[in-house]
Amino acid sequence: MGHPPGDKYPSPDAAARAALNDIMPKSSTTGNEYSGAIYPLGPGGFSYTAPVVGQGATSPWVSAPDGKTLVAEYHTHPFIPGYDGESFSPSDMNNGNSFNVPIYIETPSGAIKKYVPGKKIPGSKGRYRGPVIILGPSLNRMEPLCPTD
Repeated sequence: MGHPPGDKYPSPDAAARAALNDIMPKSSTTGNEYSGAIYPLGPGGFSYTAPVVGQGATSPWVSAPDGKTLVAEYHTHPFIPGYDGESFSPSDMNNGNSFNVPIYIETPSGAIKKYVPGKKIPGSKGRYRGPVIILGPSLNRMEPLCPTD
């Protein structure tokens, strides 16, 4: 497991990976999303806030601590029947675009993904599209946290 919230990581990606690795097992057990913020911590460092529990497939937007700048948001996507937890939801992408910050998720299969704010899709009534980067599998397990056949 990683260091606790508030510890220093070399990049937003590293802070998000640590946050998601630490909270995803609990998220999978409860079936609720958890979310938090990534923020700068001194020269060349980043950290994350403690996760806040949501309700099912929704999670609250979490601000950076007082005096800090939000540089990204993270949240879990636990396995929920009938919900596509492997993909960013339209709400996830709209939040990233509205706040102009990347959004990180960990999926039921254990993938950690990053959505980078994109450009408005012409003629789409306010929808955006940006790249999705797969950062790799979760560091704390090799098995997916969802039922298998």
